[in-house]
Amino acid sequence: MFGRTEKQTLAVEGMTCGHCEQRVENAVSQISGVKKVKASHSGKSVEISYKKDVPLDTSAVEKVIVDVGFKVLI
Repeated sequence: MFGRTEKQTLAVEGMTCGHCEQRVENAVSQISGVKKVKASHSGKSVEISYKKDVPLDTSAVEKVIVDVGFKVLI
């Protein structure tokens, strides 16, 4: 179906404020297929909505999060 999305939540360590959340959201939103990103420093998580018909490249997501200065917990 057109417009269908899936969600995946990753645990992220090191975010301490809204600016940190914005850095992560901006970086992850640039990845192909990503529709929406919601980072939470208090919840220590990043929720990613992506196109159901385009598998999420989790290694690319982890890389951009690390590149902006945070740690993805597996």
